[in-house]
Amino acid sequence: MQQDNLILLKSKTQPKKVNSKSQKHTKYDQVALRRQAVLLHLEKGFHPEFIAKIFSVSARSVKRWIGWFDKKGWDAFVLPKPARKSKLNESQFLELTEMILTKTPIDFGFDTVLWTRAIIAHIIFEKFSISLHETTIGRILKRNNLTPQKPIRKSYRQDKQEVRNFCEDFFPRLLQQAILENAIIVWLDESSISSESNVGRTWGLSGKTPIVPSNGEREKINVIGTIDQNGITHFMTYEGTTDSQIIISYIDQLSKIKKNKIYLILDNASYHKSNLVKQHIKDFHDGWLELVYLPTYSPELNPCELIWAHLKSHGLNRILTKTKLEFINAVEKHLSNFMLDEELGLSLFGKSELDYIWKAPSPELLVA
Repeated sequence: MQQDNLILLKSKTQPKKVNSKSQKHTKYDQVALRRQAVLLHLEKGFHPEFIAKIFSVSARSVKRWIGWFDKKGWDAFVLPKPARKSKLNESQFLELTEMILTKTPIDFGFDTVLWTRAIIAHIIFEKFSISLHETTIGRILKRNNLTPQKPIRKSYRQDKQEVRNFCEDFFPRLLQQAILENAIIVWLDESSISSESNVGRTWGLSGKTPIVPSNGEREKINVIGTIDQNGITHFMTYEGTTDSQIIISYIDQLSKIKKNKIYLILDNASYHKSNLVKQHIKDFHDGWLELVYLPTYSPELNPCELIWAHLKSHGLNRILTKTKLEFINAVEKHLSNFMLDEELGLSLFGKSELDYIWKAPSPELLVA
């Protein structure tokens, strides 16, 4: 046995007792303790029950450590490398974190809205006169729960106060009214689906981009759909331009499916607010359907947007269609599966951008 694996005990008669219950061990201490416990068993032949009393741990833990040694040897007890002390002090890191979470590089003179390690390194040097390598910055950010993510685009023209009023005041009151009327809240949106949607990821040789087959044609189909507060969805596919007549056709279809009164939430597209649509609702669906408009430039408040993202990233990016008919059938099949899976629809409401829906206060908490 290698000498560096031996831990000599100070007492010839009995090892020094470590009170692990009253003393908080670091990871280094914990690994060292386990190594010493196993050595006592191997070198002195001590029974796990006796070793457990020495270190104030359970005999079960000691037996588990011995089992680890039997399987992996001393590799099961590798001492972790001590963490390097960061050149950034706590107040500097808090200031840096706030900048990353509340601002964009444009605020500091860069021509991009996306944070990179190189940009962060430049700002750290400019503000704190500390030079850090990009690799070190990545390690520091990850250690503090900051990770690279694909951001959600949000229009700079969005009125934050309008969004706040909608989420914190208007929608809770709308929910209260819907409950009183036994009505349903439904979100509507349209999307154009292309056969050239994001192809996703596959496995291949490092440094060599994989090639997947394609029919070489750009097929396209439009979809209009709704999701209600219970996760129930409904869709209609169509070709051509989205206009008021498409909206009217879909509303007529919806009236055959849903009999309860509907509060229909949709964006501010001109064909959603046209006189033609409003007059049709007044003539044929008065009392059954009421239009509610989202704050301007706020598509992230519509759960339908997540349906389209799911369709493009989990449905169409994994299949090969050779004709336009095959492509349309693939889209409609995916939408049909979505309609049959209410739990999948409800799962969308767990996204952070839709917190206003499930965090709305109970009706009894709202002041009339």
